[in-house]
Amino acid sequence: DPATSYDLYIGETADDVTTLVGNYTTTNTADDLQINAYNEVVYWRIVPKNVGGSGESCAVWSFTTETPPGYCLNAPGGSYPNPTGGYTATTCDGTTANVISNYSYAGEYTVINVTEGQTYNFMSSITTDFITISNQEGTTSIIAGNTPLTWVSTLTGQVRFFIHADNNCSAESISRVRSIICGIASDDEPDFANLESPATLTINEGDSAMVYGQVYEAGLTDVEPNIVGQAPGIQAWVGISPMDQNTNPSTWTMWIPATHNAAIIENNDEYMASIGSNLSPGTYYYATRFSLNNGPFVYGGFDEGFWNGTTNVSGVLTVNPPPVPDNNNCADATMLVVGEDFCDGTNTNGTTLGSTPSGVASASCFIGGLNDVWYSFVAPAGVSSMTISTDFDGGTLVDTQIALYSGVCGSLVEVDCDQDSGEVDLSNGFSFNSVITDAPVVENQTYYVRVSGYGSTNVGSFCLKVSEGSLSVNQFDTSSISAFPNPVKSMLTIQNSELMTSAKVYNLVGQQVLNQNISGTTAQIDMSTLASGAYIIKILGDNESKTLKVIKE
Repeated sequence: DPATSYDLYIGETADDVTTLVGNYTTTNTADDLQINAYNEVVYWRIVPKNVGGSGESCAVWSFTTETPPGYCLNAPGGSYPNPTGGYTATTCDGTTANVISNYSYAGEYTVINVTEGQTYNFMSSITTDFITISNQEGTTSIIAGNTPLTWVSTLTGQVRFFIHADNNCSAESISRVRSIICGIASDDEPDFANLESPATLTINEGDSAMVYGQVYEAGLTDVEPNIVGQAPGIQAWVGISPMDQNTNPSTWTMWIPATHNAAIIENNDEYMASIGSNLSPGTYYYATRFSLNNGPFVYGGFDEGFWNGTTNVSGVLTVNPPPVPDNNNCADATMLVVGEDFCDGTNTNGTTLGSTPSGVASASCFIGGLNDVWYSFVAPAGVSSMTISTDFDGGTLVDTQIALYSGVCGSLVEVDCDQDSGEVDLSNGFSFNSVITDAPVVENQTYYVRVSGYGSTNVGSFCLKVSEGSLSVNQFDTSSISAFPNPVKSMLTIQNSELMTSAKVYNLVGQQVLNQNISGTTAQIDMSTLASGAYIIKILGDNESKTLKVIKE
């Protein structure tokens, strides 16, 4: 009997045409097949059907989709990254990779600002990726090919930078680095470069030492005005090997930019860099690196010329474990000058490198804190509160915790403690520096400051400053806050124009005797159980702290 309908099957091989597309009558048109691949062979067959069953041994046909067009303008992942106004490469020296994104996918594009006549190398970190550069609208390919793709721009304006996994325009959700090198690299090289001095260095962990290298280019470094100044077009670095690896400097990844040494006036230009402060104990090797007009890197060995590993070799750097700090214990606390304006973002006056446990019980806010060091200061006359801070740039201890004590070593009383109240880092929304603000003190008494890293393994250098608080003994801030009655026998009422969160009461020895949570602009504190005498009350709010002196009858 004649067929009443037909099944349509497809497959990827002639022997496996088993994927059912659908069943159709002779008056139907089959559903469209979305192949989504260039140069793809698709096998298919028709199987007739009626009440007696399905046909057998039906013929298999095939067709092949069109060949790749040589470019890819599809972008299922859209635009990423998509900076406002498009992305502009900032360094066009022919060698520096301008990284657009470390987390791009295949099947995305980025709008790029280009300049007519400039040479661009468009790159993906996956070496098999296929790149297309199109017009601004993404409708016409300008150039396409495997990464890296070189193009001398024919326009000033914007283009789209597409990345695909292959020339079949495949998308892929695997991160790859999208970057551009622009400009033409120079082949200029200096006539001479070396590692001038020293041949060997020995430092303690956390310390650093200066390394010097020299470079010479005839007609450049040896002529006026360059002979008495820095010659143009030269870049310099000092490099450090991985620990215990005396290898070719060209394989190293740690390079510290070097600065011109104006004190040396001769045919050679001298450059210098400080190295070692971030290294763990061990043996390292160092050499210099120079570039002329963004040309190839050349490497300097000690001390007669270019590094060759035999006669001109790397310097040897030995980093020893750090010594125990002099102020490792409370009894050896370093005396600080109150208000000394030393912590300016470049200096440090302390380190926890090499510190050992002082034996004092952990402060109330410390996490770990076995790597502590100690400082002391005398509260100046006429001062009732002090601010203690490590909230400064510079140093290698980026996550501090500090505690303030009164009393004497062996019989300390914790006054205040902090670990994360410094200025918030806008890049991450957190602070890892410490500030104790307006801690109550008694004039002319000695106090101790304990500094530690967050946890026992976080060590490094820092800067610590103590300064007078915002209020003095004889001049308290009463413009927006009041406490009455004062003197008080039992219940003290505090009123403030701003919201208060807590009130802490200290005796004049610095001991905290009361701590009461507050929510509002008015609070009452029961002082009936306290002994007669003077007390300091520290009021805390959302964005401020204020200090009052109260007499208990």
